[in-house]
Amino acid sequence: MVADIVRHIRSFRPEIVLTHDAHDAHGGPTGHPDHQRTHRAVVLATGVTGQVSPNPDPEMHKGFI
Repeated sequence: MVADIVRHIRSFRPEIVLTHDAHDAHGGPTGHPDHQRTHRAVVLATGVTGQVSPNPDPEMHKGFI
C-alpha cells in the first residue's frame, strides 16, 4: 500500500497530503482499523517522498478544524 501511495504522490506532486487522523474521532482513541492503517501508510509514504512535516503549523488549519 505504501508503494502505491508513494507512486501517486510522485506522479501528482500535490502541495498537501491529507489522511485520516490516527485517533479517529468517531471510533474513539483506537479508531477504525482501516483508518489507522491508511494513516500509517500515508505518513510513511510522505516521509519517503520528502514531505517537510507530517504536522504543519496549526495556523494553517484555521477554518478547517
